[in-house]
Amino acid sequence: MSKKEEVLKIVNSMDESLLDKLYDVISSHSKQTEEEKKKEMVEIFLSMFNGCTIKIKNDMVVFYKNDQLMFVQDFRKGYFRVSFDRVWSIFQTKYGLNDAQISDLIKGILDEHLGCKVLTPKIFYNN
Repeated sequence: MSKKEEVLKIVNSMDESLLDKLYDVISSHSKQTEEEKKKEMVEIFLSMFNGCTIKIKNDMVVFYKNDQLMFVQDFRKGYFRVSFDRVWSIFQTKYGLNDAQISDLIKGILDEHLGCKVLTPKIFYNN
């Protein structure tokens, strides 16, 4: 009998109260894991500002890291532009987030940690 078959046999033999307890344990672990994942994503995003050089151009604040463009805060248009290659794609590949989830994540971080409530995250592509 395979491991999978053994597990299924055990689960099928459990009474309902034990299954409920097992479900509660799995659910609480999953929730904790999601909270840890979110905390990690916030820390990664905020760490991207470390070592940035800031330049002010017209109605924009431009963030460079190692002479590479990272972020552009555009007050006139209400956007917070994010480098696809250096920022956005990390959340796609490492965490499997889609564009709407990344935008919501960044908007939440900008609001909660940096006090930027009206800025909408947008992607820009580096040359």
